[in-house]
Amino acid sequence: ILISLTGRSPRTDRDCNDLLSAFILQYGLGCSLDSLRLLAREERLVFLLDAFDEVDLVGDRVLRLAHFEELWKLTEPGNKLIIAGRPGFFPDSQERKAALHLDERFATLKDLPYGTAIRILPFGDDEICESFRRNFPEAQADEHCKYVLSRKELRDLATRPALLQMLHETIAEVKSSENTRGAAITASDLVSIYADRWIVREQRKNRQLLVEDQQRRCFMQEVALHLYTSETFTISLEEMATLSESVISNLPQERITPEWADGIRTDLRTCTFLVPASDGHFRFAHKSFFEFFLAHRILTGLKGKNLKPASLYERWWGHEVC
Repeated sequence: ILISLTGRSPRTDRDCNDLLSAFILQYGLGCSLDSLRLLAREERLVFLLDAFDEVDLVGDRVLRLAHFEELWKLTEPGNKLIIAGRPGFFPDSQERKAALHLDERFATLKDLPYGTAIRILPFGDDEICESFRRNFPEAQADEHCKYVLSRKELRDLATRPALLQMLHETIAEVKSSENTRGAAITASDLVSIYADRWIVREQRKNRQLLVEDQQRRCFMQEVALHLYTSETFTISLEEMATLSESVISNLPQERITPEWADGIRTDLRTCTFLVPASDGHFRFAHKSFFEFFLAHRILTGLKGKNLKPASLYERWWGHEVC
């Protein structure tokens, strides 16, 4: 039973009745809720709940956990849930374990469901080519695959399933840009195409985003600058929260409540180009994203003649950033 959680609010859906009813309606099953629950009790169903990181974003820790407590009510003794999404939705491992029942104590408590974390490994060359073959005619797929594997930047991005899907959607633009320029596409060009397409994709989803496109870009630039001046590639949750205050301070203050502000922080943490690196820390999904946003931040500072900190003038920015 595949159910998308994008734009949903499980915490307000008692026993997930709305989710199940929408599934029945979507596929025209013509059955009752009781029928589905009977099949679950008979161990005939596996629920795949996709995109837990795209549920209603407004809320604090208590409300986020409330989403999952309702989702766990889909379990019956013997049936299983697969809950998929980006773990960066959770600010720390404690909340992630509590929401997904990953703590060992859940496995020892009778009649309580418990979970096991499964992480998708990066794709290899075979998986990348197979993905193209499933989405394009054979001759075209082989051509695209050779093109991607012969370019290191593209190949690195294609190892991530989500970015590979974006590559399927933008491969024509990538090649067209290269032909128009009469030269190989640069990493900056490539990431710019991906960034624009990603933002359009997020805006088309059936859910409320609390931060506008330009504010999201500015936030990413500030994160990149912070990492660069700190000489590190990871940023802590606390540091991200500090940087997000500049976004919050520029919004109409009459709209800002503590709950709304926490929703904005969650939005910035999950609906950007950051992925979890270690407990409580995040990094850019690919170094090229870091270099792209850092370059734009430096360029903005130079154009406005207010590049800060001043020590940036004395540092070598690196070939990729230049």
